[in-house]
Order: sequence, then structure tokens, then C-alpha cells
Amino acid sequence: MNTFVMIIFIFAMGSIFGWVLEVFYRHFTDKNKIWVNPGFCVGPWLPIYGIAIVVVFFITYLNDNDFIYNIYIRRLVLFVFIGLFVTFLELISGIILLKLFNMRFWDYRNEKFNYKGFICLKYTIYWILMAAIYYFIIHPKIYDSVVWLSQNLVFS
Repeated sequence: MNTFVMIIFIFAMGSIFGWVLEVFYRHFTDKNKIWVNPGFCVGPWLPIYGIAIVVVFFITYLNDNDFIYNIYIRRLVLFVFIGLFVTFLELISGIILLKLFNMRFWDYRNEKFNYKGFICLKYTIYWILMAAIYYFIIHPKIYDSVVWLSQNLVFS
């Protein structure tokens, strides 16, 4: 399987899925229930989710290593590691977007345990929970889809 093609497919799926997740999350958590395009890109995609899902896709293979013998502790460490990685990505992205566009695309300054409004403990916990959901539900489906698409390039 062509690794570059696999990365492109994973990036596209993650970017689109992340955009959909953000649109619905922002709609249902907004008191006015308005629909908002959460990104700065034209079209339904958020590159931060695409980058995150590509890296997380490869991080999940760390679970196959036996550096921790207890499988439950190994998975917990994996989920925490993924959550911390995504939080770090959110921090770096927030700082870069503020410097480039002079805008905050998210603002956690009203949340407890935040760092300059870019990251906070609440969303780090959400990312850890999303890592578990990703690992058990989404990852197998993404892997199967990517393998199928990479073997059927004419269709894709």
C-alpha cells in the first residue's frame, strides 16, 4: 500500500469529520443555536483535525509494543498520550493562528485550568475520551477504508 496515498486519505477523512464534529458541537453548545463554520478554510474541512488524525493513526500502533505488559494500563497510557498530543497540537495551532491571522478560532479563557485561552484541562479530558472512542470504534473503520481506497485508486 502506498503510504503517501494512505496519509492523504486519512488527512481528508479527519479534516472533514473534524469539521462536522465542530459544526454540531458549536451549534448545540451555543445558547442561540446558530450554525457556524468553525474554520478559516473554504469548504467543509479543518486541517488541524486532519493533522491530528494522521499522527494519532500512527500513534495507535504503539499499543502493539509490549513496553507495558498490562493491556489495560497500556491502553490508558496510549489514550492519555494521544490526549496530551492533541492538546499540544491545539496549543501550537492556536498560537500560530493568533500570530498569522490575529484571531482566536477558539477561546478557553473562561474555562478553569486554561493556559492563555488556547488549551484547558476540560478539553484535554475530552481529547482523552475521544482517543478511546477513536481507538475502539473509528480506527478499525478508517484503516479498512484506507486499505480499500488505496487498493481501488480508480474509484477514489
